[in-house]
Amino acid sequence: MSGGEKVIIIRSIPISRDSRAERMISDYIANGYEVTKLFWSRGENVPADANSHIYRGLGRYGGRWTNLGALLRWHLFMAWTLWERRKEVTVVHSVDLDCGLIAVPFARLLGKRVVYDAYDQLAAGMRVGVVRGFLSALERFVLRKAHVVIFPDESRLEQYGVQPDPKYMILSNIPSADALAGPARKRRVQGEPIRLCYVGTLEAVHRGLEYLPELSELEPGIECCVAGNGPLESMFEAAAAGRENFKFYGRVSYTEAVRLMRTADVLYGPYLLTTPAHRYASPNKMFEHLALGLPLITNSGGPPGNFVAANGTGFIFDGSKEGLLRLAATLDLRSCQTKGYQAARIWQTDFSHLRSRQVSAFIVRLNTAASA
Repeated sequence: MSGGEKVIIIRSIPISRDSRAERMISDYIANGYEVTKLFWSRGENVPADANSHIYRGLGRYGGRWTNLGALLRWHLFMAWTLWERRKEVTVVHSVDLDCGLIAVPFARLLGKRVVYDAYDQLAAGMRVGVVRGFLSALERFVLRKAHVVIFPDESRLEQYGVQPDPKYMILSNIPSADALAGPARKRRVQGEPIRLCYVGTLEAVHRGLEYLPELSELEPGIECCVAGNGPLESMFEAAAAGRENFKFYGRVSYTEAVRLMRTADVLYGPYLLTTPAHRYASPNKMFEHLALGLPLITNSGGPPGNFVAANGTGFIFDGSKEGLLRLAATLDLRSCQTKGYQAARIWQTDFSHLRSRQVSAFIVRLNTAASA
């Protein structure tokens, strides 16, 4: 049924910045779908191509209410593009509520099959209860309207307050094997500095990233390697300028990110429970550490920490800076290698083919979904 069908995938950021969306596009193409992209550049100079529809208006990341005017203009552009392409597009794939609130019901009116891809629950980040409840209700409305809903983990059903349903499909946030491929890592020798690596958004809260400069200062035998962009850039630039065992690479492509991670001895990826959303975290870092055969440092209590603790694929701390510093004082290269071997073994036995099985089930569900 997929032959000759066209999917439009909608994202409120440049798709080139979203490895998860790029992976989804590859999955569609591999299953015979044509794909076109509709996204918001946020004012970035993103090159256009024949398969892209780009809204080039300015828009702050994380601007919330100050971004409302820009968001409304993005919604108008989105709806107009869907209307213009209504005769050629057969499937509308919308990511998160900032796209799905308009795209999902409008695509239903146009008689399209609709996929809603629930990356993150917007309501989970809201402090005011009435706002959180309102956004939760809006998103449940979107879930009901979609023909197929993608969650990254089964625990998200509890977070969204919904019961299991055949249209709720799990597509784990697993990077492609090709994206993670690379040359064998250089053999490490006891006594060399332990390379700890974090690549991703440099969030100022709820991630424990701000602990890393002090860690590198107190533990000269650990080299912290950080790449990404976000609120903590200036902190990490200053740390890199002040000591040799702190390296900051700024924003990098996913290919560069993988190359950097492959030079590490241990990956860093806490999801602190200071925000309720992290009780349902399903980050690609959890799968990256398995596929790369590297241990993961994360905090206890959330899904990544529970997995690492149960499977022995990394190191757990309590989420505090003091807890991380105590852990760092005990790290050695041999224990990193041992837990890295365990991570690689679990990847091969349990996860290396999981994504392909999940995608096959998703495509079957999509092909049988009614468009009415």
